[in-house]
Amino acid sequence: MSNRSGGVGSYDLWQVSISPVVDLNGDGIVDAADMCIIVDHWGENYPLCDIGPMPWGDGIVNVQDLIVLAEHLFEIYPSAETVQVNEDDDGGQIELELGKLLVVTLESNPSTGYQWELLESNESILKQFGQAEFKPSEISDPPVVGAGGWEIFRFKAVSAGQMTLELVYHRSWEDTEPLKSFSIQVVVP
Repeated sequence: MSNRSGGVGSYDLWQVSISPVVDLNGDGIVDAADMCIIVDHWGENYPLCDIGPMPWGDGIVNVQDLIVLAEHLFEIYPSAETVQVNEDDDGGQIELELGKLLVVTLESNPSTGYQWELLESNESILKQFGQAEFKPSEISDPPVVGAGGWEIFRFKAVSAGQMTLELVYHRSWEDTEPLKSFSIQVVVP
């Protein structure tokens, strides 16, 4: 209820949605680091981590909070601005601000045995977030066996510098040239 200007009468009713803040460390992605924050405050009355049950929590950090966090694992939040690149950007250069996320999306079909593998990266400049995620090109239920899609890699700019990010598409057990490669020059000012 509010009586602010712009309303219809002296007091107006307003409705807003309530979404949990699950990116507990503010790095733009919900991951194990956020889970560790919950574990560090387990059993405490710590409002930052008291995100479940919705909408307001229950006054203690417990399994209810882990359940809410798990529903959002690996989501990326707009607060962590991202730069998206794909195979069209191969051989190019990008500038990535400190703290921002680089999302690399490359065509893949793991059912053939081929997968993208990070070949070269300077972790002191660009840190990978988790493992690559596979997203099928067709969203069907049940999923089509053997269908291709995309492998998605996420990296965060953690310090200033310049580096080459290089990935290869190969069968890890074969001692042959990769089927494809991808590289991009990343500059973090």
